[in-house]
Amino acid sequence: MSAAFPPVRSGDPDGFWEDLVQRYGGGSLLNSLLFSCVAQFIRGRIAFVAVPECCEGGPDLEGAARWVRALNHRGVCAVSPALLGGGMNPVVTGTDALWGLPLLSASGAVIVPKLAGWDRCGAVIWTARRALSMNVPVYLVDDTGEA
Repeated sequence: MSAAFPPVRSGDPDGFWEDLVQRYGGGSLLNSLLFSCVAQFIRGRIAFVAVPECCEGGPDLEGAARWVRALNHRGVCAVSPALLGGGMNPVVTGTDALWGLPLLSASGAVIVPKLAGWDRCGAVIWTARRALSMNVPVYLVDDTGEA
């Protein structure tokens, strides 16, 4: 890992984020960014907001709504499949698997707010991996309360 790129998560027992940092860090995967900087940089683009699942087992709808609203107020066309799907996971839900893929394909950026559980959530990991494979940049944004 580059010394200039801060660790995504201390420990990272599965090595997933460490692997992505090795492959994409500093280019398509950017970490520890401030909300205001990301919002300004991606203004005018469609942004896919990937949120983790909360303790009830569904996506963090409150967190998704807060981030989408804050990005929209700053000129970003932000959408979260978690909000569109009525709480269904957009990438791993049974017969509806991958229903969020067309939105991901149309997006100019993926925003991963560092909400509780973001680094261990299968849907967030799948979304980041898929986005990077399609050359869609992924921004890991610190949840500083700006959103």
